[in-house]
Amino acid sequence: MAQSYIPEGTMVICTEMKSPKDNSVISNRSKATVIHQNKEVILLNKSDLKLQTEFVCNINSKFWGGLKMLGAIVAVGALAIATVATGGLALVAVGVAVAAIGTSAFSSFKEVAHNCDATLTSKWIGYHSSVRFNGDNALLQTSNMICSKGGGLTLVVDPVLARAAAQKISENNTKEYDAHINSQIIQGGMFVLSSNGDPRALAFGFPLTVSNYAVGENKKIDERAENIEARITGAQNPEQKGTLTTVWGAVPDGEGTFNAGRDAAIGVMTEASYSPEMITAIANNAAIIKAYPAIVKGSLGTSFPMASLRLNSSIYFAAARHTFNPGVIKSLGTGFAWGMGGAIVDGASDEYENSVYKDTLIFFEKLIKNNKKSKGINIIAYKD
Repeated sequence: MAQSYIPEGTMVICTEMKSPKDNSVISNRSKATVIHQNKEVILLNKSDLKLQTEFVCNINSKFWGGLKMLGAIVAVGALAIATVATGGLALVAVGVAVAAIGTSAFSSFKEVAHNCDATLTSKWIGYHSSVRFNGDNALLQTSNMICSKGGGLTLVVDPVLARAAAQKISENNTKEYDAHINSQIIQGGMFVLSSNGDPRALAFGFPLTVSNYAVGENKKIDERAENIEARITGAQNPEQKGTLTTVWGAVPDGEGTFNAGRDAAIGVMTEASYSPEMITAIANNAAIIKAYPAIVKGSLGTSFPMASLRLNSSIYFAAARHTFNPGVIKSLGTGFAWGMGGAIVDGASDEYENSVYKDTLIFFEKLIKNNKKSKGINIIAYKD
């Protein structure tokens, strides 16, 4: 199929753009002598990777924007707790607030003070297989860029089509961003509430919360980026990709459930580090649990093992009901419930965000198809 070569200044659209302003790819090769004489502009090849202006990248914005809001909510909560805490606990709450403010401020800086030069380490696909400009394959109307950050870019020769696409995709990405921010506001509030007003719980839990956020969000970014090339070229239907929306997207998976249980256990052990009552309760419960295997072994060694086991078990469980401290189980259950609640909020937000992202990908595929029908410059290439 005949396709136009690409002159410098041709508009470019990205799946992760948050601003609808015009943008294009400019030549950054050391030698650029092949030009379109009618317009006196350089014809681009696959080594031309630099953008004319910075895209506001939704991948970057969501990650740092979410962490910014999470830190801000924790800071507000910690300061509120500091106003009612006394002595050293008040200082602990202030320390958490300072750490959360620092996290939020750093994230805010990272969100806005970034240059989208990821294209310089990215690659073009769909270029001419044999025609070269200044030693490298010529870009065509069908060329797309696979961004190293996880997005997909395409060249759009019709400015009207390009501006309409930029508006649609930037609106979708803004919806995704807003949903992610709202999710972190809720989860930040849940974390503060789960501390039950204890600054020590905030102090131990905040680093874990930030770590969970970073690991979880980076995993989502990697999953989206994994098959972006197949998606934007139509080799893979967005409906078939597991990381996109599913009916059960809001239900915590095995990993989310495990993390909730792990964090609950960490919370109990953390409480034990500063609570003598919790240490005593854990030791008491451990002794009770440890005693049962010996009872079983002793019962099975008698002349009437099953009858002896039933009798001794009844006595054991009757005594355990009076001596077993439920505080440990309650703490574990409470921590687990808060963890599962956070996982549900995160899953529900991901469900919505992925549905918007799927819409973006489907629209982007249609854009690529419509762009092939648009009229480019008068110099036409025929691919081998």
